[in-house]
Amino acid sequence: MFFETLSFAQLRKIYFYILYGNLNVFRNIELCSVWNNKKEATSVAPKKEKRLLKHLMFDYILNNYACLVKFNFFTCNMNKIHLLCCYRYKTTRNGEEMTLLSYEIFSQIIEQGSFAKAAEFMHLTPSAVSHAVSSMEEEIGTAVFVRDKNGIKLTATGEQLYPYIRKILQANNGLNQTLDNMRGLETGFVKIGCTNTVCLAWMPDIITGFNKIHPNIQLQIFQGSYTDVCEWAKRGSIDIGIISEKACEGLEFEALYKDELLCVSPKGFFDKNITKITPEELKNQPFVVQQDSYNKDVNSYLYEHQLEVRANCHILDEQSTIAMVQCGAGLSIMPTLFIKTNTANVDTYPLEPKEYRVLGICYSDKALLSTAAQALSSHIREYIDSWEQE
Repeated sequence: MFFETLSFAQLRKIYFYILYGNLNVFRNIELCSVWNNKKEATSVAPKKEKRLLKHLMFDYILNNYACLVKFNFFTCNMNKIHLLCCYRYKTTRNGEEMTLLSYEIFSQIIEQGSFAKAAEFMHLTPSAVSHAVSSMEEEIGTAVFVRDKNGIKLTATGEQLYPYIRKILQANNGLNQTLDNMRGLETGFVKIGCTNTVCLAWMPDIITGFNKIHPNIQLQIFQGSYTDVCEWAKRGSIDIGIISEKACEGLEFEALYKDELLCVSPKGFFDKNITKITPEELKNQPFVVQQDSYNKDVNSYLYEHQLEVRANCHILDEQSTIAMVQCGAGLSIMPTLFIKTNTANVDTYPLEPKEYRVLGICYSDKALLSTAAQALSSHIREYIDSWEQE
């Protein structure tokens, strides 16, 4: 076989050619004469040269994987290599290459909410987007989108495919960033999801500090509830999220900070001799509560202590919650992190026994994080460590 006659140094050059996707890189190295002889011997048409080389190389990698790993042939994350081997150069039944562009189009249609917006975002014609989806559906054998007057939504098949497609795109993004770093460039794009409190208390300083160190890495922030961030991470819509451990279901989690929960009351609601609030003192009190998707920690506390409260207000965000408490609508339990960012005229009390929520970074798959996302995760951990010491 052609590849078996080559040295590891020569193989690595072809390997990097494949990852760069630039045929000229390969033509300019000393292997070109060997490859040209191989092509002539097998009558390979020029237009099929690139595709054949890719498939031969990937076959060789998969067949000799253990040996190549042993001799440190690879320089990139194994999961990324595996994903690219399996998906990047997959062929359709019609013999046409299914490129990453098809997956990017699929993902952008979901994120943008329509074919037209996806085409505009990706600077493609609407017909090109429709053709890509039609080709994908033809290969799969079933529809991936349902189109109606209200827009588009995923079919059951589309829902099953989406998490895997997002992982492929994440792997490719990470691989490209790794290659940029090898060339001395530091670029990238990271999407981070967080809740309202984190957005208020931490994100401004995190963004400012990170941009100073990594000016060429772009950050995109998505604010939502615990449920939103968790779902975004699972689907791959964000690279990392910062949420509570109790809301982190089915994701990898790294704890960052223990945030004490406090009882918040209107001014003068409790006797001035009271310094701590027990579960008994909260029974049957009027309460301002947030929806469960926004406040799993507080709802968990109420459930654990079997507290039946009279919920007078059902609120989405912390600012509205504390405003309702201030006007006398009821009590609430809120995190210290938020209280520090707010100047509302309310009383706060520690709970007895003390109660905490654990905030941390969540990932769908840490092994697939891009270099830029890894850099942001490290920066967040360093920031929280220094923030706690202040």
